[in-house]
Amino acid sequence: MSAADISKLDNGLTVLTVPGGSGSMTAMLFVGAGSRYETRDVAGTAHFLEHLFFKGTPRRPTTLQIATEIDSLGCRFNAFTSKEYTAYYVKGAAEYADRAVDMIADLLQNALIPPDEVERERGVVLEEMKMYEDNPRSKVASLIDLVLYGDTPMGWDVIGFPEVIKGVGRDAIASYRESFYAPGRMTLVIAGNVTHEVTERLARQHFAGLTEKPLGSALPGRFAETRTGQDQREIQQANLAMAMPGPSHADPERDVVAARMMSAILGGSMSSRLFISVRERQGLCYSINSSLDMAADIGMVAIDTGTDPEKAAQAVRSIVAEVEQLAADGVTPEEMDKGRAMLKGRYVLDREDSMNLAYLSAAELLYRGRVQGREAYFALVDAIEPAEVLAAARRHLAPDRLRVALVGPRTLDVADVVEAAQVPV
Repeated sequence: MSAADISKLDNGLTVLTVPGGSGSMTAMLFVGAGSRYETRDVAGTAHFLEHLFFKGTPRRPTTLQIATEIDSLGCRFNAFTSKEYTAYYVKGAAEYADRAVDMIADLLQNALIPPDEVERERGVVLEEMKMYEDNPRSKVASLIDLVLYGDTPMGWDVIGFPEVIKGVGRDAIASYRESFYAPGRMTLVIAGNVTHEVTERLARQHFAGLTEKPLGSALPGRFAETRTGQDQREIQQANLAMAMPGPSHADPERDVVAARMMSAILGGSMSSRLFISVRERQGLCYSINSSLDMAADIGMVAIDTGTDPEKAAQAVRSIVAEVEQLAADGVTPEEMDKGRAMLKGRYVLDREDSMNLAYLSAAELLYRGRVQGREAYFALVDAIEPAEVLAAARRHLAPDRLRVALVGPRTLDVADVVEAAQVPV
């Protein structure tokens, strides 16, 4: 069985079928455009538009009618927007693939975007903003993006800015759809118990009439000169996010896999170096993680934790010590075995659900131009040598390029934390 079947319509739309599952499927329209393609005056429009697609079409005039139809099939539907892509999906029994794609195509091509719904949904998005703003962990994640990437689309929140959402009009929202929802950016993917013949038939039936459009591009990513950022509020914990420039999807895949193994060993599990040092030995936090956050041409190694404000400097200093040691000494044979097992296990677990399988496959196709199967990926993971993990650590784990973001009590200043930690920020 192949990892995936891929074809294209004449207008440039990609058709992707990923086998898997027992009787379920997820039909997804994956669009290779997100908030990174916005300008400052319309930042948040991509996400706002995602909300408005569910507000009715001529065939399905209301949100209630759309939801009732989906519920009558026992399916689920939703959407998500990121910096580089947007996706709309219906998940359910494989026998409803036709109905699922019909629904997605209708919403995409015929959404009415009524002015009264724009005004009503404006309030919904503003409340969503407040929800994220009030959550310290969410806030510090947004803040580290801004510190690392600066006042650019990569540094802005996907959800945008309150002043933009309060003022953006229906025409600007519709204009974003016209500009970026081009078939050359689109992939119709069905993951699950559906054949490629079915996916191709549905793609031709519902999307062959879309007109080709020129594809614009996002601004190249760049790192800002800013090194720290903070948000002070009445809370009890110091929420820390630390980042260093990391790999991107433009890097060779073997280098990316070595960096993933590096991150997993550093802080990807309860037996990782950061967890054992910062939590288990010193008791400084409840959770601590490291991860890679990669875009098409830029990326970061991110570390996040929360600690007592009085121990924030100690936590930062301890994290940097582990970063420096890994970059200096590399990893042990035992850590390599564990790292390989972790990458393989996560690959499998991440693809158990048909929605995740559809999304991950479409994203891999976007960035790599193909969908790799389990055997090929496992072989690559097994081929990674300790020297490659050390090279990844020395390339990406650079404390002199460290950025630190802090969301904590008003008595705590990020500059004081960094100075007390004695790190080169």
